[in-house]
Amino acid sequence: MDIGAFSYCFSPEGRSSKIHFGSNAIVSGEGTVSTPMFMNKEEPWFYYLNLEAVSVEETRIETLETPFHAVDGNMIIDSGSAYTYLPASYCSLVREAVEKVARAERVTYDNLDMLCYKTDTMDIFPVITMHFSGGADLVLGKNNTYMGLNGEGAICLIIVCGGPLAPNQAIFGNKAHNNFLVGYDLSSRRYCYRCDMCLGMRKYFPLSRLIYGCLGCRIWISC
Repeated sequence: MDIGAFSYCFSPEGRSSKIHFGSNAIVSGEGTVSTPMFMNKEEPWFYYLNLEAVSVEETRIETLETPFHAVDGNMIIDSGSAYTYLPASYCSLVREAVEKVARAERVTYDNLDMLCYKTDTMDIFPVITMHFSGGADLVLGKNNTYMGLNGEGAICLIIVCGGPLAPNQAIFGNKAHNNFLVGYDLSSRRYCYRCDMCLGMRKYFPLSRLIYGCLGCRIWISC
């Protein structure tokens, strides 16, 4: 299927999300940021972004001089994964920066390898920004990077150390996309995003089921 471009907007939990194809899927306008997309010959069904750094408030953690550093893509875009994953050694630096800012009691769970705090407010947590190649800075909202645990009275960082399949794997998951209009321009190999209120996008088709390998990435799509 040669559609040239597609875009989607993930709404908050419990709401319908939307997708659009072709010329109507181009993400543009004020506040739009774009970065190159890459493909890996070993995994041609995925698109990659090139993450250069992560900032926790004013603390910038570069990938340069770490094994994670790359110039041709180091992070899979996978909207079928809920969480964002970073290589364990690099992720530990991001966690340490969050720990320096968050002021609450740490809590741990035997079956959950996440940085969690006993709190009912996200106000204690720092803002996290992802810096992609080409000067594309994605300032994430608190709901994109932290999540409350139902019935536990705790909130956790949902940037997870070590990928689901390998400790050095990096994945850009769907919770980081919530309330962003995300566009894939396949002809120019650009990944574009703009902060949007997804609930107001009525002209998009509803996303209803998960398929794998569609256009080289995982997307929620009603085909």
